[in-house]
Amino acid sequence: MTRKDIDDIISILCPNDEDYEKPIISPKYLRQELEQLALEQEPCEDIGEVSDGYHTFNQLYHQRAILFATIVNQNKDRAWKSYKHEDGKYCFDKDGEWFIVGIDTPKGSYTYHYSKEYWDYFDCEELECGKPWDGHTEEDVTRLLSLPSVTPQQRIGHWIDIMVEDMPAQACDQCNTFYPLAYTGGGHKYCPNCGAKMESEDKE
Repeated sequence: MTRKDIDDIISILCPNDEDYEKPIISPKYLRQELEQLALEQEPCEDIGEVSDGYHTFNQLYHQRAILFATIVNQNKDRAWKSYKHEDGKYCFDKDGEWFIVGIDTPKGSYTYHYSKEYWDYFDCEELECGKPWDGHTEEDVTRLLSLPSVTPQQRIGHWIDIMVEDMPAQACDQCNTFYPLAYTGGGHKYCPNCGAKMESEDKE
């Protein structure tokens, strides 16, 4: 609780306004109680564990890393990572403890720094030094919205007729999962296991 917080509370509970009756609590007494309460609050040793009531900074940091890794991994041809900045110095002057990862969008680049534990989350090109900073700030995060939409490529497969313990069955050539012929009914349009779209192998 800061001094400004205390002042704000007093102004609400003990307004200095002729339209209000005399407050039942003395502003001086209320200030003393609030200041004592502030002194009794235990300081947070780890700033990352400070919470907004729903998430801590550490939780939000982790979620941001996962979300950005998803974007990077879907745009590998535009993304890069490095333990060094463009000037050849390690990020934050810490040898291999931090790295920078960036993505080049149609509206310019955007980057984040992450601790080394997240290095393998980002499956993209590794550079000796990071690309030159183009001056972007946190307000330019909307550049990520200019990235083209990614449409997942539909896996195509075929059913293979097999025998399993003298029972006719069909196996997916994409995941090798097999099903009794009585279950597939002569061939589902999609493999229930991997989702591959099953096409017939008609021979001319």
